[in-house]
Amino acid sequence: MEELNTSNEHPKEILEFKKKVVIKYSLIIASVIIIFALLLINIFFIGGFTKFPDGKIVYIKKGQSVRLVSNNLQNEKVIISSTLLTATIIALGGENKVVSGPYYFEKSEGVVEVAERILNGDFDIKPIKITFPEGYSVKQIGNRIKEKIEVFDNEELNQIASTSEGHLFPDTYFFLPDVTPKEVFEIMTDTFDEKISKIKNDIVASGKSLEEILKMASLLEEEVQTFEDKKIVSGILWKRISIGMALQVDATLAYERGKTSAELSIDDLRKNSPYNSYTNRGLPPTPISNPGIESIEAALKPSESKYFYFLTDKESKVHYARTFEEHKQNKEKYLR
Repeated sequence: MEELNTSNEHPKEILEFKKKVVIKYSLIIASVIIIFALLLINIFFIGGFTKFPDGKIVYIKKGQSVRLVSNNLQNEKVIISSTLLTATIIALGGENKVVSGPYYFEKSEGVVEVAERILNGDFDIKPIKITFPEGYSVKQIGNRIKEKIEVFDNEELNQIASTSEGHLFPDTYFFLPDVTPKEVFEIMTDTFDEKISKIKNDIVASGKSLEEILKMASLLEEEVQTFEDKKIVSGILWKRISIGMALQVDATLAYERGKTSAELSIDDLRKNSPYNSYTNRGLPPTPISNPGIESIEAALKPSESKYFYFLTDKESKVHYARTFEEHKQNKEKYLR
């Protein structure tokens, strides 16, 4: 019987096939190596794999371990691997040399760049823009800063400025992320002093003290919106004071109670308090907010009118009345 010999059958085709397989897998392996190398280069030197928001401030606290710092930076999506950052910092001899403080990251970064920055204290800090609306209280100012700068101590600002309500000028400010409550207080009161210096002669001419003007201006901020209405209401309230009539402004008690005017109850309105403008005559003990220059000018230069009463409807339109009966009719018509 003739034996079958397949060992040398089609040797060229087999060799060609093996050659193609070797080339194919070599290309695959080379591609994997290149991709892995590019991945490492990106992780170590470029960054960009994480879903990073536009601009972020990350705080490194004093005494934090390298591992904790690295974990925080990964959680904040600044880097992709906390393990690699930890290893890089240790390799650079910086295990006990991380500089604490606020770091600004425009985008995610490679672990080498991040390691070098936190070992050299390269904060790259950019000021944070914060706008305080006219009529914000000290407490609201502190809360607004806390929303923008998470490590800000708003309670400390409340303590520092507790006797300076009305003297923190509402405006747009640019604060560094490590700004202190004392610095905020000084910046905002300096701005206030600068603004007031321009109308100092008008205050003297009014025959009223600065504190009286600020108290009235703070009420106007809470009660009405337009400059014309503020001047008219200013005239009404000064007139009430002059004849010994109660101001009957909800906002004073709302300030003390930490509520809005709409949240005040009958019990609140009956509360025996120096801020209760129904049971007391005259201005409240302190300003109830930090008024803007328009309200201060309205308090300085009130408009004369025949009115003694006013109310603001749900569309913020002000309705005036000469008598209490007219005022009650306005309430029925515009507040029901």
